[in-house]
Amino acid sequence: MSKIMKQDPNVPGEVGAYQLRSMRPDSTSQAMLSGVPAGEIGCKETEQEREGYFEGFEAGRKAGFEQSLKEAGIKFQYLESLADELAKIKKGIEEGTEQEILTIAFLIARRILREEVRADKEKILQLIKEGILKIGQEGRFTIRLHPADFQVIDEKAHEFLATSAETQWLKFEPDASLLPGECLVENHERIVDLRLDSQLIQMFDALFNGSGIK
Repeated sequence: MSKIMKQDPNVPGEVGAYQLRSMRPDSTSQAMLSGVPAGEIGCKETEQEREGYFEGFEAGRKAGFEQSLKEAGIKFQYLESLADELAKIKKGIEEGTEQEILTIAFLIARRILREEVRADKEKILQLIKEGILKIGQEGRFTIRLHPADFQVIDEKAHEFLATSAETQWLKFEPDASLLPGECLVENHERIVDLRLDSQLIQMFDALFNGSGIK
């Protein structure tokens, strides 16, 4: 069995609802009462706001883009300058490192050579012969050497002269400014520098195409 419910037109709730609707006219009713087509006022305001918004947005975007380019240009210039400076620093480090390595190698070679000279006192004899050969065996020579080596030469003088028969005249002079194992061989034309450091510098310059060691 179905039950049919009939709406009572005298129900206060329904009447109240109709009264509420009549008390709050919508925007369309207001527009019609003022003689302006519905929605026209709202549309005009929206277009103006929209145009202003887009104009402001476009101007801001353009200004922001130009500013970004300027900032980017400054940053690129800074990066280029920084790259140049880093390249200079890198080159300086490489050159400095190479020079430091050569200097260390030089000091090691000097130490080894000095120890060998101290261990074998008669090495000075061979060194003097080499100096004479560089100038030429014939002639008169003055040999300057450390006082300790002078004693060795004095003891071995006859042996030395026997192996240098072409040499006409030799004079040995002690020189305290020289280290053991060093000597200066000279004649009237030139001087052969056979100091240890001088020999090492010549060797390093020849090996490394100018070592820069002094």
